[in-house]
Amino acid sequence: MQYLGGKSRIAKQLAAVIDQYREPGQLVWDAFCGGLSMSTALSIKGPVFSSDACLPLISLYTAVQQGWEPPTEVTPDQYRAAKLLPDTDPFKAFCGFGCSFGGKWFGGYAKGFNGPLTYPQLASRNVKNGVKGKTFACVDFLKENPCADRGILYLDPPYRGTTAYAGTGRFDHDLFVVKIQEWAQFTDVFVSEYDLPVGQVVWERASRGTLGKTHGVAHVERLYRIVKGSVK
Repeated sequence: MQYLGGKSRIAKQLAAVIDQYREPGQLVWDAFCGGLSMSTALSIKGPVFSSDACLPLISLYTAVQQGWEPPTEVTPDQYRAAKLLPDTDPFKAFCGFGCSFGGKWFGGYAKGFNGPLTYPQLASRNVKNGVKGKTFACVDFLKENPCADRGILYLDPPYRGTTAYAGTGRFDHDLFVVKIQEWAQFTDVFVSEYDLPVGQVVWERASRGTLGKTHGVAHVERLYRIVKGSVK
């Protein structure tokens, strides 16, 4: 499903790099699972635990796994009304992300077609395909205590200096850097960012932003690896 900052265009490339450092069948924790592009790409080589701090998003995924049928039509009035629904109602996130321009949380009703399908049709198809074979939980990574039983970590946080994620509130980037160093005592940590003060770059690609503060701005998308035990 479309999601602000999603990795649909480069997920296979990133997963291929991470899989080079992954033991056969080793679990990967995708702790900012967003639109599930990375969870899907990483699940080809082994199990993936998909979590996010956005309760409406996880409510949507678990509801679809349990049989909720996402709609293929959403009117502008339904879209606007969905914002007032409880976070546990799957229709809220379906509209908030899947039917919004650029996948930005209620960032404007997306009219017309996205390729051959309308936005609701595409979101319905993608979310049903995306949830297959995955385990979901609503988890705030910044509040989790580091431990040794979560497998490799892949982290795709809100990027510093870019449009904030309205669905989860302000993100503490400084605390995030502290947390990834704590987790690196137990396992390898991979982080998608433009710039990160720790770790080594294992993949990068130049591109331009498409939304918000980054629209039209040239930047380099990077994947960092913080090796287990490398941070004291």
